[in-house]
Amino acid sequence: MSINLYTMYPIEVVQAWLRGRGQIYSTKRLEKLTNLTLFGHNIVWIPDEISSLANLENISLHSNEITKFPKVLFKLPNLIHIDLSNNYISDIPEDICQLKKLKFLEMTNNPVEKYPDCLKDIIIKKN
Repeated sequence: MSINLYTMYPIEVVQAWLRGRGQIYSTKRLEKLTNLTLFGHNIVWIPDEISSLANLENISLHSNEITKFPKVLFKLPNLIHIDLSNNYISDIPEDICQLKKLKFLEMTNNPVEKYPDCLKDIIIKKN
């Protein structure tokens, strides 16, 4: 079955991206997207192409198979809310301090031992 991703609504595009693949593919034509929710799709990594979503304010990648904090998120300066709960992330890089607009970070059910000091004024949901 052939799917034309460019004529679908954004939510359908996202679902078509992920349908059982565990990876994210193209982000073309989604530049205006402000909210992205990709949970429970066995995603293991986030490609650099997601950095083209410059207007992204909220990203939810909870309940996947992510083991390292996705550094590509540091290239999204408008992020306000990141949800990486229910993954396997044990370390949060200091680079998160670059996200000046970040207000909420959800990391519950991850084996994180230490949080960067710059997050002291951010609402963090953790174990």
